[in-house]
Amino acid sequence: MGFAGAEALREAVRGSVLVPGDPEYDQECAGFQAGDRHRPDVLVVADGPDDVRAAVDAARRHRLPVAVQATGHGLGEAARGGVLVSTRRMAGIRIDAEARTAWVEAGVRGR
Repeated sequence: MGFAGAEALREAVRGSVLVPGDPEYDQECAGFQAGDRHRPDVLVVADGPDDVRAAVDAARRHRLPVAVQATGHGLGEAARGGVLVSTRRMAGIRIDAEARTAWVEAGVRGR
């Protein structure tokens, strides 16, 4: 089953929108868990929160389930169909020492 809204989603996001058969699809779906793999109808490789919002809105409009893969660790259950949002490229950190606050994006990995 394909995703009818893929082209509109490609225009709505800054990151990548991939469907089965696209050259980067398998690599972007892969995580560190080798036992199972996500196989979504569409994969949004988000560049920021606006991309995540666009992916969730598209899934809602098309009545599809949504799954999120942050860094590829901790695959609880593989996504079959629907929309997978990869946040691994959202790896920014901002620190405001004066306000004693920090913003850590969803794809940040510990070292």
